[in-house]
Amino acid sequence: MPAINSLSSSRITWEPINPNESVSTHAPVNDGFDEDPGEGDEVGDVDGWDEAPPVRTLSADTLARGAEGARVMDLQRALASKGHYSGTVDGKFGAGTEDAVRRFQAASGLTADGKAGRLTQAALGLSVEGGSSGGNPTPVNAGSVVTGTQQRGSRGDGVRALQEALRAKGYYSGAADGSFGSGTEEAVRKFQAASGLTADGKAGRGTVKALGLRFIEGVSDIVDAPSGSNVVVARLHSYKNGGGLVHGTISVNGRSYAFTSGRGNLRSTPKGTFTITRHMNSRNDKRAFVRNGVGFSFRVQDGTAGFDTSHDPRDPRGYRKAIRIHPDGGVAGTAGCIGLTGSAAELKQFRSDMNALLSRNGGSVKLKVI
Repeated sequence: MPAINSLSSSRITWEPINPNESVSTHAPVNDGFDEDPGEGDEVGDVDGWDEAPPVRTLSADTLARGAEGARVMDLQRALASKGHYSGTVDGKFGAGTEDAVRRFQAASGLTADGKAGRLTQAALGLSVEGGSSGGNPTPVNAGSVVTGTQQRGSRGDGVRALQEALRAKGYYSGAADGSFGSGTEEAVRKFQAASGLTADGKAGRGTVKALGLRFIEGVSDIVDAPSGSNVVVARLHSYKNGGGLVHGTISVNGRSYAFTSGRGNLRSTPKGTFTITRHMNSRNDKRAFVRNGVGFSFRVQDGTAGFDTSHDPRDPRGYRKAIRIHPDGGVAGTAGCIGLTGSAAELKQFRSDMNALLSRNGGSVKLKVI
């Protein structure tokens, strides 16, 4: 007989009872481990806040929620020019600007925390010191940052920086026009050969650093699940044996989505190979699972210790329970789940991509967490 899984003023969601699932009769302990039967963020959830909001210490150079002024206007213009921001350029760093920063960071392989620090501003082509009072954003030194591997067909500031560096070293005599054509490709090959690098004509991390430029990973460098793949890949940008908030990017069918995992004394999702299956396609029972009005969850497990368990050598038990992929609502971070941090449109797209992938593969797909 089905049980009521969640109850709200708007709808009831039903889910069959699994006889192997246990039901806890005691309050979960916030000790860094997922207690029975709690899905990550359920630990200590009160009115959508899992714990007191963290105190954030930001450098004077960092722009974050609540900031106002000309520098925020520059940031908004730069985000809009790259297609990540469509709101009003009003100099007020609100939720829309924060989500736009997260999207840009995820697409650029940066820590997707929604705060525009030095690296994020540099990747956007902004100076960290000061800011303009209007007009175009103030650019950094064109030869300082290259975001992602540059190759034939690439365009933009990264290519221009590459061309100028190659020209300074005598390998390129063409125009620094930001367009990676045959001349730039040949110049890269010559530089690589002279530097003992693989002469493939593609300017990745090694080539960019050898030219004296700063390299930041781009989407093409982090997406490990190309379009059509039946494997989902989640890349953690850092990994901790203990608790703490970490950021990552999960790729489904060639698209990348930013996520957070862990926080405080709670551990992140473990590394390994797991299975994803459907859990709840729509939910509004817990604010920690709803972001920008979108709520859902997918189950992650490998059956290490029975139904809905996943191997985690960091846990004294050797496994975790009830790991989910879901929107990251409430306080940033989760208790072991993968908490998606995108806009409403991106969250809906992830859900659509995941459901389509599950339908093509009989209801379950592999997840690689690396």
